[in-house]
Amino acid sequence: MSAKVYISDPEPTGHGATVKQAIFAGGNGLLVDSDVAIDSTADMFNTLSLAAAAGAKIVVRSMTDIQTCIGIAQSAFLQSGIMSFMPGGPNILGQTILNPDEIPVGIITSSAILQSGQNAQASFGNWLEFVGIDQWFGDGAQESGVNGYIAGQIYAIMAARGCNAMEARICARATASNGGVWNMYNGFGEINVAAAIAYVIPTRQQTMNHKLMAA
Repeated sequence: MSAKVYISDPEPTGHGATVKQAIFAGGNGLLVDSDVAIDSTADMFNTLSLAAAAGAKIVVRSMTDIQTCIGIAQSAFLQSGIMSFMPGGPNILGQTILNPDEIPVGIITSSAILQSGQNAQASFGNWLEFVGIDQWFGDGAQESGVNGYIAGQIYAIMAARGCNAMEARICARATASNGGVWNMYNGFGEINVAAAIAYVIPTRQQTMNHKLMAA
């Protein structure tokens, strides 16, 4: 099946189907059922291979094994421009350590909150990029749906700007609820899709001028 977004999920309990609904919500009507495929082998390498063959640029894996997936996800990003979306830890409030303990290249990491403005109500750490309100899994703050929702948001930014996932990521960081400022407790905050779509990335000269003015 050729799709725009792939989910790597064994789906024995309907988990993958719920993540798919979260992706639709984040995509704000831009994605239809045939645009999102679930690879029930749950083999991340296989899912990335399917995505590469289809020309898809987003893979979602709402599972807790990011540490074992970092290498192959980064290779897929460098070779095919595929951005992977994963929670950085389990649905337990506390700091999770990744190796390396930083936001991974080619992977957008997320955690869950229960209301706007909160720090992460699940895992957090130096790897955390964005948070989102969990509306899909009812037992506390669950990261799986948020992970899919953020993937849908990035897709919406990509579609509106006609850009790749990395540009969408840059715009989302700069315009998220923390105003471009990062911390380990909620990353860059909650994504503002409309602001990210409208964001004008500074040129190198503009950046240099800003630094000179601030000196």
